[in-house]
Amino acid sequence: MGIEESEGKVEIQRINEYGDERFDPEVLRQHGAFLVDGHPCSFRILDGHSAKVFYHDYTDMEEILETFRFYTGHINRFYRADGGLLKEYEEVEVFDLPIWQIQPSQFYVDQEKLQAVGSFIQGPKDIVIPVLEYEGRYVSADGHTRLYLALQRGYDHVRAFLDKDVGSYLLEFVKEAQSRGVYHVEDMEKLPHEEYEAKWNQFCDDFFDRGSEETQVMIEYRIATNEDMELLMGSRMEMLRVVNQLPKAYEFDAGLERESKNYFAAGDQTSVLAMEQGVVIGCATLCYIRMMPTFSHPTGKRAHLMNVYTREQYRRLGIASRMVEMLIQEARGRGVTEISLDATESGRPLYERLGFTASQECMVINLRT
Repeated sequence: MGIEESEGKVEIQRINEYGDERFDPEVLRQHGAFLVDGHPCSFRILDGHSAKVFYHDYTDMEEILETFRFYTGHINRFYRADGGLLKEYEEVEVFDLPIWQIQPSQFYVDQEKLQAVGSFIQGPKDIVIPVLEYEGRYVSADGHTRLYLALQRGYDHVRAFLDKDVGSYLLEFVKEAQSRGVYHVEDMEKLPHEEYEAKWNQFCDDFFDRGSEETQVMIEYRIATNEDMELLMGSRMEMLRVVNQLPKAYEFDAGLERESKNYFAAGDQTSVLAMEQGVVIGCATLCYIRMMPTFSHPTGKRAHLMNVYTREQYRRLGIASRMVEMLIQEARGRGVTEISLDATESGRPLYERLGFTASQECMVINLRT
C-alpha cells in the first residue's frame, strides 16, 4: 500500500534559502535554485526574457521549465549551459505599471530576502511581477519583496505581465490583506526572517489545510457518469501528460485510449470530477477489486485509488482532499473494507490526514514484456 499514484512524476523542490552550498549565490538570490529528484537544477536569469539552465540531463525538461515559469512567467527563452537554445515559449507582453495601482496579496515582507533581492536589482526594469486585473487596479500574484524594494528605492513604477493561471484563492488572500489594512505596497509589514517564516507560513498552512469556504462554493464536485466520458478522458489524458512530462500535443497510443474509455464505461469504478465554471480542474478514481474473503476482509471487497490529479494553479486548496473523501464515503457504502494507493512523498501528508497508513505487506511481480 502506498500514498499516491506517481506514474513517473518527478519531485521538484524550490530552494528558498540563501546559504545552500550546492548552488551559486547569484542563482539563490534570483530564486532560481531547484532540486529535481534530489539533483540540483539552476536557472540563472540573463535578462527580462531569457535564462540559462544548468542541469545534468536536458532531456524531459518540460515539467521543470514549467515549474520555474510558474514563478517567472515572463521568461520565455531557455539556454543550456553551453549556450545552445533549450526551449522557447511564446513571448509574454510586459508593460510598465505604477506602484500605486498595485494591490498586494501578501501582508509581510522578509527582511533577509529583501536584502538578498537588493543585491541584484539595478533598476525598475529588473522588477517584473505577475499581476491580475481587479476592480480597476492590479493584484500582485508574486514578487512582493521586489515591490517593497522598489518602494524603498523610490521607483514609481515596475514591469508587469498578466498572469492567466492564477488560482482563485488569490482574491481571498487580497480580502485577508485588506482586512489587515494592506491596500498598497507601503502597508506591508517588514519582519525578521524567523518571524516572517512563522507568521506567513502559519497563515498559509491554516488557509490551505481548511480549504477556502468561498473557493469551495465556486467549485462543483460530482460523481461522473457515462455522460461525462469526454470530461473523464480529457482529465485522464491531461494527468498522464503532466506526470510523465509529455508535451500538450503528444498523441497517446490508440489502444491506451480505447482501453481507458472502455474501463470508464464498463469498469467497476467510481470517478469524481472537480469543476469550476464547467471546466475540469481535478479528478480522482476508485477502482473496485473483488478478492477472496479473509478474516480481516470478510466481504472480499477492496479498492485502489488512482488518477488523483489537480491542475497546478488549484493545488493546496483542499480539492484533492474533498475528492478523496467523497470516494471513501462511496467505498464505505459499497462495503469496501480496504483502500490502497501508490505513493509519492509529497502526497503522504494529505493521505495520512485522511487516515491512510503505510504498509510493507505487499510484494509485486511485473508481468509486462
